[in-house]
Amino acid sequence: PVQRHDGGFSLVVPPGAIRVQPGAYEGFAQSPAAEPSGVGCVPREGTYLVRMVSNPPGGAPAQIGWQIVARLAP
Repeated sequence: PVQRHDGGFSLVVPPGAIRVQPGAYEGFAQSPAAEPSGVGCVPREGTYLVRMVSNPPGGAPAQIGWQIVARLAP
């Protein structure tokens, strides 16, 4: 969740959270909505199908991330 403070904004990542692709919330959350404050989004609980993706740039260690591919429930 995004938190507002005097110096601006900060992102507080919950324990056990994983980062997914930009736009995943709008694309997969049930009834996606912005927070009334205009900062961040209203969390939407659900069961999502994610897959690990890798982009190995020539010779460097692979960059690994997660991608939501479907919302399973609700």
